[in-house]
Amino acid sequence: MRGKPAAFIALVSMFILGLIAGMTWESTRARHSGGFHHFYVEQKIRFLKHALKLTPEQESAMRDIFDEAHERVIQLHRDVSPDLADIHEDAARAIQALLMPEQWQKFEKLRQTGRHRRMSKEREPGAGTGGNPS
Repeated sequence: MRGKPAAFIALVSMFILGLIAGMTWESTRARHSGGFHHFYVEQKIRFLKHALKLTPEQESAMRDIFDEAHERVIQLHRDVSPDLADIHEDAARAIQALLMPEQWQKFEKLRQTGRHRRMSKEREPGAGTGGNPS
C-alpha cells in the first residue's frame, strides 16, 4: 500500500461502490417489478383499507396515487442512470489507480463475475413478472 492517503481513497471508493450497488439493486428491482409493484400496491391498499376503513372511491384513488408515484420513480431512474454509470466508472478509475496491475486484473474479473450473475438472475423465469419479489 502507499500509506494513509491510499487507504483513505480505497475506503471512499469502496463506500461509493457500495452505494452504487445498493442504488443499482433498488433501481433494478423497480425496473423489473411491474408485477411486484402491483403485488406491493395491492398488499398496501388491503392493509390501509382495513386500518383506515377506506371507501371504494378512496381505495381507487389510493391505487392511482401509488401507480403515479411508481411511474415517477421509473422516470427518475431513466433520468439518473447515465449519471450513476459515470460515477461508477469514476470510482473504478480511482480504484485502478490505487491497485497494482495484478490486483486490478483480479478486481476486473470480480466485477465481470458480478455482472454475469446479475444478468443471469434477470433472465431467470419469473424475473420481472412478480414471481419472485426478492
